[in-house]
Amino acid sequence: MIAKKVGAIDMPLEESPFVLALKRADSLVIVRNRQCNMYSRIWCVCEAMFGMEFGMVPNKTLVTGPDTFSDDTRSCTEAEASKNSDKRRIMGYLTKKMTVKEVDEKIMEFRQMKLPSKAHSRWKLYLLMLMIIMIIILSTVVSILLKWESNSASINTNSDTSELQQCYNCAQFDQSLLALYYTTGGNKWRMNNWLDSDNECNWSGVTCSPDSSRITELNLADKNLIGSISGEIGGLTNL
Repeated sequence: MIAKKVGAIDMPLEESPFVLALKRADSLVIVRNRQCNMYSRIWCVCEAMFGMEFGMVPNKTLVTGPDTFSDDTRSCTEAEASKNSDKRRIMGYLTKKMTVKEVDEKIMEFRQMKLPSKAHSRWKLYLLMLMIIMIIILSTVVSILLKWESNSASINTNSDTSELQQCYNCAQFDQSLLALYYTTGGNKWRMNNWLDSDNECNWSGVTCSPDSSRITELNLADKNLIGSISGEIGGLTNL
């Protein structure tokens, strides 16, 4: 269901059902909470950026919920995603139009705007219905995921633990490399094949251990890096 909404990985982001639905919408509704900074999720960053691009902010934007994280200064490069390919896709689109710093400034500007927080009674009813629908959808998804996880656990009880550790390590250094890529102008590097493959060990300048579980060397001398190296490079502990 989610894949249908965001579109196939090779589909241009601006042509995905998610973005096209937002473009046709009458308003942008933001429901904040006290537990999690919405903009620590890459799809929320995407929604806000397209909302501004489509001219929905501020006059067509409605906000409800506590303003707990208005002063959070984390970068979009730190935003999380259920799939790393989604983050690469969104960041790739955004950084073609502006720098990471400019994206961060846009998101901070959006979060600190004095947007309408009290809607007309019709909108209150709409928001209530929307929240109920979201709760039902989330409950269904969680139930399906728990059932799937339970079935997977029973099928894979004898799986190789070293393979699981390798997958964990891949996810760990994928985030570090993505942060390095986006903060040093990766889309302008010379001789660049980064992001062409989901396997970072195939990226130019990256050397991995024989079992591909660790990155052991980075040689980016020919890439023409610009900008500052992100502190997330510290996640590559085996260099």
